[in-house]
Amino acid sequence: MTGSANGGWLTRARRHSRWLLLALPAAVLLAVGLAVVPDQPSDDRGVSAARLTALFDRYGDTSGRWNGADRTASVTLPDGRTLWLFSDTFLGPIQPDGSRPRTAPLINNSAVVQQGDELRETVHGGSAADPASLVPPPAADQFYWIADATVAGQSLQVLVNRYRRTGSGPLDHALLGTALATFALPALTPTGLRPLPLGSGISWGSELLHDGGHTYVYGTETVGQSRFAHVARVDGGDLAGPWEFWTGSNWSPSEEASTRLLSGVGTAYGVQRVAGRYVLVTQESNVVFSPDLVAYTANSPTGPFEGPDYLYRAPENAEGHIVYDADLHPDLARPGRLLISYNVNDLDDAVTYADAGVYRPRFVEVAWPRRRPDPADLPPPPAGLT
Repeated sequence: MTGSANGGWLTRARRHSRWLLLALPAAVLLAVGLAVVPDQPSDDRGVSAARLTALFDRYGDTSGRWNGADRTASVTLPDGRTLWLFSDTFLGPIQPDGSRPRTAPLINNSAVVQQGDELRETVHGGSAADPASLVPPPAADQFYWIADATVAGQSLQVLVNRYRRTGSGPLDHALLGTALATFALPALTPTGLRPLPLGSGISWGSELLHDGGHTYVYGTETVGQSRFAHVARVDGGDLAGPWEFWTGSNWSPSEEASTRLLSGVGTAYGVQRVAGRYVLVTQESNVVFSPDLVAYTANSPTGPFEGPDYLYRAPENAEGHIVYDADLHPDLARPGRLLISYNVNDLDDAVTYADAGVYRPRFVEVAWPRRRPDPADLPPPPAGLT
């Protein structure tokens, strides 16, 4: 439902068929050297992807409060709880046949609280009888979608991107800017929402990375159907402090000086430091409707990033659905693994209503760092392509 989906271009997809040729070598490589970790139970050092997928399926089917959403950011709270943050969210119970009633409330952002190994509570604005978005819209034709979040002292800080509706379609919207929402802990009581001095060209908060005394704030610039990663930083962990923007060679206080790090990212993606290297995981958005999750690596949070390294092909694409917005969850990952979430939707909303399970997060684990395939095991590259 959210416009962050990399799939609103069905009427223009034929124009991009040439990308399929570029995807062929990657598709061949997917058959060789995949390092997806088999389903295993959780342990005290993390939680398995299969367990998390099942948790959200069960919660969506039985809670009667939350039945599906996208974006899927996570943050560990000081008391050990995990807060899952979502953008467009369906509330209320599903029907006995697994469908979502057309009367199900749809809000633009929400949260789910995980305590221990269970999902316990859905957090939103308004009331149970008349629910509203957790971060309320600033105007009738505007709304906020969730970005990433962090804890600063006894406050939860959530970056949110403000959009204006430009039409009646689910992808008819325009970015207006980025704001910072704050919540008092542990009660998650809203305490503030203020616009940040940022423009409308980059949706900031695709990922937050705490590293070396700074918090790096990654963002996504959308130009037509292409997306580019950017990065800013703040000293320490308080997002309300001054921001600096990476220019390609140094840091500048001017957002206008921000430079592109790489292309092909989603509106959400993950960045994590592993074994002294920085790995960026995203859904492959250089290819229209791609089901592939890929990784790029660098020696610095600012890049340059090398890749893509193909990690996983989401099976939902073969069922006619779209896949988007991969993210990393290092606080929950088991040792030696990347824990990745991704979102699923359908261009036909009748499908999303007929099967409530379509519009829910999926999780997958990939061993990392992983063994590179022996070049002798790889097939030769295709020849004679035009």
